[in-house]
Amino acid sequence: MPVTSCDSDSDKLIIEGFWSDAASGVAEALPDLVGQYDLKRHNCALVLPHNSYSHFTLNKPSIPHAEIRQSLPWVAQERLESMSYHTPVLDACLASDLLEGKEHNKIHVFVSEESHVRSCVAGVNASGLKVDTVTVHELAATSFIGGWSQDSLVSYVV
Repeated sequence: MPVTSCDSDSDKLIIEGFWSDAASGVAEALPDLVGQYDLKRHNCALVLPHNSYSHFTLNKPSIPHAEIRQSLPWVAQERLESMSYHTPVLDACLASDLLEGKEHNKIHVFVSEESHVRSCVAGVNASGLKVDTVTVHELAATSFIGGWSQDSLVSYVV
């Protein structure tokens, strides 16, 4: 059961929390939520479950920022060899310039199995939503928090 409110200025539905029954999977619960709030054909961001991806850090390679994503399979090859992904999907983000010390020169790498990502996207699309973005918890939380004022208190519980 979602806890919701409506932003009167923009007429957007804000889902502030979601209580789900562990026995009821996304495949059963999501279509009901989409129907209840008339969200069919709305765009959404899909946040992968924690247990479906791996996260590690690497030293940032000495290449232009624009080329980092294309070079990930090569840069992360040694780490990937020890993982059980058959067809890995890789993405990365740079550590914030605000961080000091060793962390400043790191890239955060996220890897998931392509077939699992495709299955998650298909499940969400089947509920009537359109997946714009596939992301992970760490990046989704920073994106959501980035849009809020500095006076906001945020609690993130998994």
